[in-house]
Amino acid sequence: MPLFSFREQLCETIAIQTNSMNKTLRMRIWNVINNKLLEPLSEQMGYTLVRLFFQEVMLHDCFQIEAYSLSFLYKQIREFIFDTQWYKVYDLVDFILQLKLEIIKEDLTKELTLSFNNVLELENSPYRILNGLLAPVTSEVEIKSVETALASGSSGNGWIVHLKCALERFSDREQPDYRNTIKESISAVEAISKVIANDENATLNQALDRIEREAKINLHTALKSSFSKLYGYTSSKEEGIRHALLSEGNICEEDARFMLVVCSAFVNYLKVKSDNAGIQL
Repeated sequence: MPLFSFREQLCETIAIQTNSMNKTLRMRIWNVINNKLLEPLSEQMGYTLVRLFFQEVMLHDCFQIEAYSLSFLYKQIREFIFDTQWYKVYDLVDFILQLKLEIIKEDLTKELTLSFNNVLELENSPYRILNGLLAPVTSEVEIKSVETALASGSSGNGWIVHLKCALERFSDREQPDYRNTIKESISAVEAISKVIANDENATLNQALDRIEREAKINLHTALKSSFSKLYGYTSSKEEGIRHALLSEGNICEEDARFMLVVCSAFVNYLKVKSDNAGIQL
């Protein structure tokens, strides 16, 4: 819960830290790495294994961190966080979360993710960790929508594959692919609709029509119509207005975020409706 001064709006509001990172955010990120990772690991396993864990980080061209003792390792990482460009600090966070090593247990990864997200929210960062990746999503409602959709099936389900691909395209800070974020997002809706309609060859419109016609689930007319129109803007299978959105050269982050979040929300809607109707996905 926010403290008194925040609740009463008595302190300065922190601006969204787009393309920047202030000293407080850097300090909080360092505290998470130090308190949740470095110190617990060194207490449990000693310096050798901590150094082993960070060996990939230290040898990575982006970071150039060296360590000859535990205290020097701490000093190097701390200096890196406080002195380097803002995006390289996010690279370090991203890299730590993606390291797949035996000494990093699943519960520790979850704790790190929770701690990092708390820090990012407190300091008004435009990024959050979603499915192990830093993504430019600022609203907690948006985050919940995407997370719920990603947990709505197994890794082999078509809609999960498309959503993960959309998130990866969206989260690439060096070369974000907003056009394919949009395409993969709507493809996730199409994939889950095909399963519900039991027709792998159907387009989204055909699948939604079949679902409605056969009364598999009770679709809200306005929602069905909205997604039919969105599909028309993004699918090469539709005539007339096809590619009207994707052919534009000015697709931006807001467009991609909107589609990712809205399509995730519709996946969640279809999943709940299917569960209530007794349809096994």
